[in-house]
Amino acid sequence: KEVLFEERAEEEIPGLSAETPAERSGVLLIDGSLRGNRSNTNVFLKRLKKDMRLPADLVSLSSSTDCEKIADAVSRAETVVLGVPLYVDGIPAPVIRLMETVEKRGTGRRCRLYAVVNNGLYESRQNENLLHMIRTWSDAAGFVYCGSLAIGAGEVMGTLMRGRQRVLWPARSVLSGISHLAEAVDAGRNADTVFADAYLFPRWLYITIANVNWQRLKKQHKP
Repeated sequence: KEVLFEERAEEEIPGLSAETPAERSGVLLIDGSLRGNRSNTNVFLKRLKKDMRLPADLVSLSSSTDCEKIADAVSRAETVVLGVPLYVDGIPAPVIRLMETVEKRGTGRRCRLYAVVNNGLYESRQNENLLHMIRTWSDAAGFVYCGSLAIGAGEVMGTLMRGRQRVLWPARSVLSGISHLAEAVDAGRNADTVFADAYLFPRWLYITIANVNWQRLKKQHKP
């Protein structure tokens, strides 16, 4: 017969504190590789940190204890950059555990999120499924998704950038992508999605190098 509107006190979302966006501060870079400081993900995030004007904390995920601590750090950060290597065709299990913890606690709400992903395949487009998974989780966890950088031939790119003052030319596109992302993080704006492949580095040469490395590893582990 009629429609009535009743005013009610706003219900608190489970796991969501009464914090305001102003209470968040700083940039948190998360290395989701189990290889820690030896990982290519770590190399890319360190370069991003160097290119940024804003100060940032870089943490590595390698155990369940780290998972709990990082989830707490996410609740305090204004911006999170999640670095993830492609495992098979998706997200590494420890990173999934971290995602579940953050989503359950609601610590990602109202926080800006960027992603830096890489794989051992030649094409950066091979990261598309991984990026889709991260975007889906970001929406579910309440982040403000602000874009990503997808890197192909990650093993070679990381090797060329590791411990070098001047990076060799095949990593040119990766450097450009990291610089673009750093500017976006500093400004707190959307970075869209950038796909960075090896610059003028033939696919056949990349495959040849990969095969040589597989043979070397085979000899090292031969009984």
